[in-house]
Amino acid sequence: MLLEVQASQWNQENSARFTINLAVYVPSILRKLGEEVGAPPKSEVGCTWGARIGFVTPERLDRWWELDGVESVAGVSLQVVDTVRRYALPWLETAATYEGLCGILALSNGIPAADVLWSLGLHSEAVACVKGMPLTSSGRVQAAAEWLQAHAHAHAP
Repeated sequence: MLLEVQASQWNQENSARFTINLAVYVPSILRKLGEEVGAPPKSEVGCTWGARIGFVTPERLDRWWELDGVESVAGVSLQVVDTVRRYALPWLETAATYEGLCGILALSNGIPAADVLWSLGLHSEAVACVKGMPLTSSGRVQAAAEWLQAHAHAHAP
């Protein structure tokens, strides 16, 4: 389980923004996918799955905190600790198990989660991930349609 702070690329000397990335390494899923299992990675790169902290909160929106001087540090610190305790730690604990991560993926929307679920043999859940994608651009519509068409042969009702 990893929790990493990601600084904004636009930070300046007297103001900074950051978010928190969460990641898990689940060897049992990697084995089922036929991937090599080694030592757990030391960063989110190479982990089995990850999420930004804002997407594991009830709002499910990207969350960035802003520090704009010494006076903001205490308030931001309290917000971050509260968010980590209430949402990040439970998500990490759940996602660190095979069953827990499969459950998280099944509640996700998008092709990356669908690909993992499909590879694990969870075809209905994978199709639901793609059908639940927010289709906010023609590119997403096309990607979803192509994925569903490519996988339709194995998921015929």
